[in-house]
Amino acid sequence: MTTLPNGVIETTVGNVTTYSNDKIYTYYKGANWEGNHDGLKTEVVHIALTDKYPLKDGKLASVVNVKFKLHNTTQGKFTTYPNQAQLITSTGEKIESPTFKSENIGGEIDKGVTKEGILYFQLEKGNADKINWIQLFWPVSDNGTEQRIVLYLNE
Repeated sequence: MTTLPNGVIETTVGNVTTYSNDKIYTYYKGANWEGNHDGLKTEVVHIALTDKYPLKDGKLASVVNVKFKLHNTTQGKFTTYPNQAQLITSTGEKIESPTFKSENIGGEIDKGVTKEGILYFQLEKGNADKINWIQLFWPVSDNGTEQRIVLYLNE
């Protein structure tokens, strides 16, 4: 375990390196993605997992959080809906849409605008620490185009 200059804790076990700057989430090195769809640059900045997310009733939940960054490089408005993303996990869960606390990063994005936000997916079965990969898919535009990505957490 190493504490990096920015306060992030880096832990390597076998071939898996995780990063964490808090006591709840584990952040995975390499679990990010960038794409460009007709001038909308989309980035998955990080994937973070926890089995210790505190709920209002005092219970703990298993959660996958996904940080998105969207940048419209077109000359007009671009409409996209990552906040309507579906999540599938290697442990057999399919979450139809982000849950509590998710930020509304979808909809129209004006020319030159960058939006960032985190989507939270609460797992029903738990065991976030056993997830090896996640698949995300969401509507990219009003014309029915869909973006589908797979991110591996243990590479």
